Amino acid sequence: DLPEDVEDLDSLRDPSGPIGEAQRLAAELFGARETWFLCNGSSGGVLASLLACVKVHRTGRGSPPAGGGSEGGEEASLRPAGSLVVLPRNSHVSSVNALVLAGATPRFVEPEWDASLGVHHGLRAEDVAREIDACGARSVAAVVLLSPTYFGAIPDLKALVAAAHSRGVPVIVDEAHGAHLPFLPEPLGALSAGADLVVQSTHKTLTALTQASMLHLGAGCLEGESLSELQDAVSDLLNILQSSSPSALLLASLDAARWQQAREEGRSLLARAVLLASKTRHLIKKIPGLHVLEAPSKSGGMVAMDPLRVTVGTAEICSGDEACLAIEESHRVFAEVSEPRCIAMAFGIGTTPADAAALVRALRQLSRTRGRGG
Repeated sequence: DLPEDVEDLDSLRDPSGPIGEAQRLAAELFGARETWFLCNGSSGGVLASLLACVKVHRTGRGSPPAGGGSEGGEEASLRPAGSLVVLPRNSHVSSVNALVLAGATPRFVEPEWDASLGVHHGLRAEDVAREIDACGARSVAAVVLLSPTYFGAIPDLKALVAAAHSRGVPVIVDEAHGAHLPFLPEPLGALSAGADLVVQSTHKTLTALTQASMLHLGAGCLEGESLSELQDAVSDLLNILQSSSPSALLLASLDAARWQQAREEGRSLLARAVLLASKTRHLIKKIPGLHVLEAPSKSGGMVAMDPLRVTVGTAEICSGDEACLAIEESHRVFAEVSEPRCIAMAFGIGTTPADAAALVRALRQLSRTRGRGG
């Protein structure tokens, strides 16, 4: 590794050389106003994003009147003290940690529940709008969205962002599992949907090293002084939250992942992975006793499915935890995550046809040995 104080290497804390140029190129490729490189994963990006929105809220449009007087009469007197943040109950723990550090008050919204799989999907725009109105829009520092979920569900981001922006509330999207979405024709990613801040784990679905992630400033609803305040707040907070000795290997891997997706070769590799996941999903659907998650959902919390995620319901034959252990022992196939009623598999640029075939064989064996006829 290389220390930051080596001449011409640049500094992540005040990038003006190679790191600054790499971040500029990433912003251009991903379609962001500005991009920050993260060396402690998307968790650091979520922390910085939420803390920055709360800071801007408290110094700007949402701060309470001087002297503690009420604003808007009786309606304002019913608002909780401090900044409120609207977020789903299946948010990542980093969002909750950010609330603690910010001293902000959560207003949790229940995402769609999928009883057949035993997992939550996404939020609905009407539920978010109702919660913001109940809080009083000026009291809400930000709306936090999760997309895609761990199990691949993508909510109606465009409608969700519009619901918040029409009320003057910025939107943070934890898109840790969706760094690949800007390079696919569909489904819609968070930056294309107009989110203000988007956090992506470049190491999860693209090719950066573990912990290497990006934070993007999107089109958003803030302009002028408020936008400048948000940019400055994010930069300042990242300097507080991230290591003062970031790994040059991690930073270089982010630039390499960017470079790969800027080339036709990278796009082709990603398209191949999407096609492989689609074919595998089709084969699994034919296996007795298994159920494959597909969009859209009935109540609107999922309008699209992450094309690189294959989520399989196993409850008819065994628990997800048992299925996870069985396919690992029989075929050395490792699930991304297991729940009592399902497992989720992550495909990527490095997934081969042999990997996909092993998954299908393992699930067929699981069906034969654990199914009703086994």
